[in-house]
Amino acid sequence: MKIINMKLFIGIPTGDLGRYNDFNDCLEKLIKPDEYIIHRAVGSSVAKNRNIIIRLAMQNKCSHLLFLDDDMVFHPDLVIRLLSHDKDVVTGHCLIRYPPFKSVLVDGINFNNDLVLHELKPGEKGLIKIWASGLACTLINCSILEKFNESLGKKGKDS
Repeated sequence: MKIINMKLFIGIPTGDLGRYNDFNDCLEKLIKPDEYIIHRAVGSSVAKNRNIIIRLAMQNKCSHLLFLDDDMVFHPDLVIRLLSHDKDVVTGHCLIRYPPFKSVLVDGINFNNDLVLHELKPGEKGLIKIWASGLACTLINCSILEKFNESLGKKGKDS
């Protein structure tokens, strides 16, 4: 299947060295649109790297931003599957990389202000409504980043 009518920015926030060769194999096999950019933001601050990626995606007038952490493995049709949900923000179901391999999908917080992680139920698949998530494998429609940026600009002028 071909991906049309999009310009995809694939942003990989990473430390000084990539962690997994399997990630590079998956990235190479990933089905991408005709117009795409891959950028590895290298540095010790994941948050700073993600902000750099967002800024570059917007400067390059991309329609979508795909965050991929360099410790992920994924199917070649990842982008197609995420796009099929037709949501402004959609994430793959990722697990913490150490036992007991819990989900990084969050259903909310409890009375102790602890995160309540989503536990997949038997047969649960497809789109799941969640409260929050990590960004390790997240597709974002850049139009919402533009709206967020505009809203920040307005706050800055009024403050």
